[in-house]
Amino acid sequence: MSPKLTLDPGALHERHPALSPGVALAGVEACQVCLSRRHAPPTVTTIEDGAGSVAHQLIWELPSESARRAWRDQPQATEKAAEILGIMSMEASRGLVAVDRALRGSHVDYYLGEPGAGLESAAALEVGGIDDGSIRHLLKQKRGQASRNPDRLPAIAVAVRFADPRVMIANVEKRG
Repeated sequence: MSPKLTLDPGALHERHPALSPGVALAGVEACQVCLSRRHAPPTVTTIEDGAGSVAHQLIWELPSESARRAWRDQPQATEKAAEILGIMSMEASRGLVAVDRALRGSHVDYYLGEPGAGLESAAALEVGGIDDGSIRHLLKQKRGQASRNPDRLPAIAVAVRFADPRVMIANVEKRG
């Protein structure tokens, strides 16, 4: 039996200090819209982390008509949905949670850490999403971007593809 991932904004907010209730709800809505382009719930998603790959049953609901209209801008919906699914995948794969949001210009999206930890032991997370296309190429781009984070923190890149759906995770080499 596959492990389960559930798109539940309340549970996401409770586990991830960097996700307010509103941010979690918006991300879940965007994810529902992106998934509903090709899939019906529940959906199997694969998380590839290094050499390992695990299939997860992704539990979600079809979006409301209001959510579809609110997330009609496909690139914006894909970006926000990828952040949420990327954060969920990091928690499922490595047990890390989003502890803080990164600032614009930092070349990353969030900071991750062990539950209850602060920024002192954080890793930087850069996430990218695509509806369809090369997830490997996107992961390469995100690795390059995260390697330039000015904090010089350990970094992780995540690429999300909604056509499959599929998530790829890779550690990032620091650039000196």
